[in-house]
Amino acid sequence: MISRATRRFVFLALPPLIASCGSPHTVVPSGAQDSATAKQAFASRGGVSNGPKAVFPEVHFAFGEVISGAVIEHSFVLNNQGSAPKLIQKVSMATPLLVTQMPHEVAPGAEGRIHFKLETANLEGEFEGAILVFLNDPALPQASLSFSGRVVPAIQLSPMPAFFVAGQRGRGNRAA
Repeated sequence: MISRATRRFVFLALPPLIASCGSPHTVVPSGAQDSATAKQAFASRGGVSNGPKAVFPEVHFAFGEVISGAVIEHSFVLNNQGSAPKLIQKVSMATPLLVTQMPHEVAPGAEGRIHFKLETANLEGEFEGAILVFLNDPALPQASLSFSGRVVPAIQLSPMPAFFVAGQRGRGNRAA
């Protein structure tokens, strides 16, 4: 089981770690460009964005309370309200979140969905997962999304009070 303190550490420490070294939980679509290209394009236009414009209608998903072992799936929608294709360069997320589907490119005026899956078999208690989406949008090069909820055990055993009596056969006793 991943302890609550560990999950909080991963949640708080993961974004800087991801940005600096690219963790093993980073998904990069094939053919993705680096963010330096997007910054150069933005600078060459004099800071005026005629290119892609990313809009996430929802940036947080709360799955509520689930029983341990459940599989939670959710898609975050990415709208491109710009005039150029929106490229998803890579997605980094906290363990044990997984990306199951994502487009590499979202056409102008279209929407794309980034689908995540969370297996809760090894989780217990509060879960807060950070997700970073790296885009070619000069105004939003990194989008922060989050996934949270509570995982409860399927069966919870609590000790019941016990009362024991000791005595000898054939001899009566009284409680004091």
